[in-house]
Amino acid sequence: MKTPFGSLFALRSRFYWYSAAVLGLAIPVLTLSCVGVYFLWREGWLLWFFFGIALTAIPLIVMSPKPNKPVETDEDTTAPQYLEIKREWSDFDKSVWKEALLSLETRINQISSYQDLEQAALEQWKLVASRYSDDDPLLSFTLPEALLVTEVLSREYRRLVLLHFPVARQLTLGKARHIYNSGTRWYGRYEGAYKIWRVLRAGLNPIGSVASEVRGHAMDAFLGDLSLSARNGLLRVLFEEVTQVAIDLYSGRLRISDEELQHHIKGTSRPVLDPVLPPPRVILVGQVNAGKSTLTNALKNTYVSEVDALPCKTAPTAFLCELPNGTEIELIDSMGLDGSEQALQLNLQTAVNADLVIIVSAANQPNKEPEYRFTKAWRAYFEQRMDRTKPEVVLVTTHNDRLSPSTEWQPPYNLDTCPSAKAKAMRDAIEYLREVVDAGAACRAVPIAVSENIEFYNIDVLSGLLAESAQRARGIQLNRLRTQAAQTAFSTTGSLKSALRAGRWLGKPVVARYGQRWRQWKQSRS
Repeated sequence: MKTPFGSLFALRSRFYWYSAAVLGLAIPVLTLSCVGVYFLWREGWLLWFFFGIALTAIPLIVMSPKPNKPVETDEDTTAPQYLEIKREWSDFDKSVWKEALLSLETRINQISSYQDLEQAALEQWKLVASRYSDDDPLLSFTLPEALLVTEVLSREYRRLVLLHFPVARQLTLGKARHIYNSGTRWYGRYEGAYKIWRVLRAGLNPIGSVASEVRGHAMDAFLGDLSLSARNGLLRVLFEEVTQVAIDLYSGRLRISDEELQHHIKGTSRPVLDPVLPPPRVILVGQVNAGKSTLTNALKNTYVSEVDALPCKTAPTAFLCELPNGTEIELIDSMGLDGSEQALQLNLQTAVNADLVIIVSAANQPNKEPEYRFTKAWRAYFEQRMDRTKPEVVLVTTHNDRLSPSTEWQPPYNLDTCPSAKAKAMRDAIEYLREVVDAGAACRAVPIAVSENIEFYNIDVLSGLLAESAQRARGIQLNRLRTQAAQTAFSTTGSLKSALRAGRWLGKPVVARYGQRWRQWKQSRS
């Protein structure tokens, strides 16, 4: 009969090294322990040694938490998490994630069997589903989405197994089952022998037996708490994985796979071996003559956008811009807001498909009605689209050199400490724009000056801010691209092609069968 050790040593050379390392560490420790016990017995200190162990173990027993007692947590305490929030999630997705985390502790403490685990996972899935749909939320997905969920979960768990299980590639399931069955049988024999030894020890050395029992109880309690902590940690990781996949599924991000997303980006039906995201889109939105085109030329450090006193933009124009740190962005110079509904809708349509929005406003222009209407419509759009992540907004005030007093212009100005009238006017212009567009104190703002007769002011500061914001805009871009690809995944042409392929696939056997009958009939007539 094969022993479990025979199965272990049948593994490949990599496992031999792990076994050798364990034995190399264990043998010296066991040898020294035996020598130490013999020395204590010979010198007559063994009883005092056990007594000291018992005194040390008593506080551990008293202070150790009970494994079956649920941990009471304050409602305001933030639940721990092992997985990070995905950067392409919308604000609504993040709120669902935080709500789902708060329920994990209660669910995990109630799990005592595999059936409980299955039911708890289903309840967690239902919780996420109910936040996205009211009409039969649990089944609000298609068959391709369900298959993609299976693919994503399998890929993630495979990664975790390969990362944390050293012999995963060598240990077959047959060997694992044999080791488990043999280990269970040997453990039963060991447990029976240990019970006999405890009885003999009590008769030979009663006082030492009491100390050993106290020590064993303390060690069992410690290992039980350690096992419970490890179990809860593994279950929390599992439930967080389930929660993340459920959020991606019901928010619509699993309507397409990563490969299909790259097909959408590249506009090709062939697989992309080295997918690269395009530069994030940055749009300049502002009134006519606010200085958007001049700012575009300043950021590009060349003349690429037409500048005129009269409106010269009838459609948004995109330029590839490389910032000083090497970051590339797609800079969109939009049509100026002139108060008309047409200009508002055109700017809104372009802005909702951007990854970063820069509101450019003349500091010496008191009329901010166009900016107010735009930001109101822009905010309303994202309130209705919970699957979309709202891009960051950056405020830029131009024509600061023309603020009162107009004769003063001695940059740079530190708006936090400079007491001059010009600096105060620049601060007031920023706060006025912030109040009009309801941006909040967290919204970043940069005052600039790009007039022809002066040296450009604060363009370097704005470029650095754009480079920093462009990195955060990657998450916004992923969210936008996935949503757009999911919306365009269904098309009438594609559905007709699928129907034709299905018809050909189903019709081939029928045509072949009737063709054979036709040939048989012709042969019978001839």
